[in-house]
Amino acid sequence: MLRSLVEKHHCKFMESVPDWQEAIRAGCRLLEADGCVDESYAELIIDCVHRYGPYIIIIPNVCLAHSQEHAGGVRKTGLSFLHLEKPVDFSLTEGESHPAQLIFALSAVTPEQHLQHVVALSDLLSIRGMPEHLAATTCEADLLRLQERYLDGTGML
Repeated sequence: MLRSLVEKHHCKFMESVPDWQEAIRAGCRLLEADGCVDESYAELIIDCVHRYGPYIIIIPNVCLAHSQEHAGGVRKTGLSFLHLEKPVDFSLTEGESHPAQLIFALSAVTPEQHLQHVVALSDLLSIRGMPEHLAATTCEADLLRLQERYLDGTGML
């Protein structure tokens, strides 16, 4: 999975973003550049977060930006990874705290592809220490080293 992100140029490392909306837009721009989504997709995700809350924070420090099945703006299935040096808070109300440093953006054409990518990401993040290892990355070479150390030969994407 990590190798695919690097090979498809679906990963980016940034110091920070001004807010959670820009984190979603930045992650989706990686998919937009490859033709997976159009510019409306990020705004659909942002609208969903306003409507349903920060459902996209899947574990501490990790965001999976995605919208509903058959969402407008999706052209093909894809996954991107945005690493922020400084976490961004996805909280909508005072007193909440939902920071994330690792932003994955998912676009899926079919429910099966959506589920396949969610399961693959879940498998990746369930590897002992993987969220922390991902948080410590600073470049694409670091992602490739994690791929080689933890994923190659395991049958995982």
